[in-house]
Amino acid sequence: MHGRRVVRWGRTPCPRLVSELQALEFRPALLLFHDSELAARARQQGIEPLILPNRNLSLLQTSRRIASVLKQRRIGVVHVHGYKAMVFCSVARQWHRFAMVRTEHGLPELMSGSTISALRARLYHLLDEAATRITGTTICYVTEELKAHHYRGVRACPR
Repeated sequence: MHGRRVVRWGRTPCPRLVSELQALEFRPALLLFHDSELAARARQQGIEPLILPNRNLSLLQTSRRIASVLKQRRIGVVHVHGYKAMVFCSVARQWHRFAMVRTEHGLPELMSGSTISALRARLYHLLDEAATRITGTTICYVTEELKAHHYRGVRACPR
């Protein structure tokens, strides 16, 4: 396994998993949109995350940066969490090819509030779904019920 490179990406990655991958001689990277509690926890475990711009307006620039980092570190598999990571990584694949895996933990949350908030949530969901299909991302569902609810011809992890 020596020398394999993987990346865990998104809003809720677990620094413990990154440490466990390192122990198995993988060379994981942790890319985040926010320098917050998760980044602090990673640093406490000796993992320095790469903090990317969190503005949606920088889609192309940030996606190129993602592709550059992945190419430079020879990373071939990315685990994504959340619509933003999914969309940005999908665009990044235009400059560097890599496989993607995502984990579905639950159903989409219903947004309360204004009509604009509801429309934005729906748009994010549609972008996430389209990016998943276009890239052929493998989805790991944490329960059979989630798989049954979501499954529409996408590639799912075998049980």
